Amino acid sequence: MIQALEAYPTEDVRVAVEPFLRDMSEPVRFTAVTTLFAINNPSSVPALIDALENEESRRVQNRIAQGLAERSWEIPGELVPAGTKTLPPGFAVAGGRVQKLG
Repeated sequence: MIQALEAYPTEDVRVAVEPFLRDMSEPVRFTAVTTLFAINNPSSVPALIDALENEESRRVQNRIAQGLAERSWEIPGELVPAGTKTLPPGFAVAGGRVQKLG
């Protein structure tokens, strides 16, 4: 159902999907991240950084980092330390944006 919401890129859908970044199920978290990137609203950056900081699944971490790098969304200054500390290998924050290394 979360994946189907990709077809409705509205603020209401974005707000409704963000809580699923903390779901107990790894596939649900992965789908929530994918859906938020499909909605393509940089207002989700704080929720995505928070999810990255608390995520134990490397697959979800990589999906968040890849999506942030692809979109070049700016990370708010107060979130840069958390984002930098929790990025998976192969990614870094430079100029307030996530970049894929190499």
